[in-house]
Amino acid sequence: MSDKKRMTIIILSVLTGSLLSYMLFIFRKGTLTSHDYFMLFTNMGFALLIVLGIGFYLLKRKKQD
Repeated sequence: MSDKKRMTIIILSVLTGSLLSYMLFIFRKGTLTSHDYFMLFTNMGFALLIVLGIGFYLLKRKKQD
């Protein structure tokens, strides 16, 4: 699998998880406040950074072997 496909799959999976979190917030609360949006975007950003960081680390490690 190419690196471009791998990154696309990772980004789509994080965005899908964030969309599901957004839908759960909407169903539970009805309307969202600015604090809720900030929390959702922060969670999405950290998830994306962590997953991409681990992905790049594993790619680098694979190329070294």
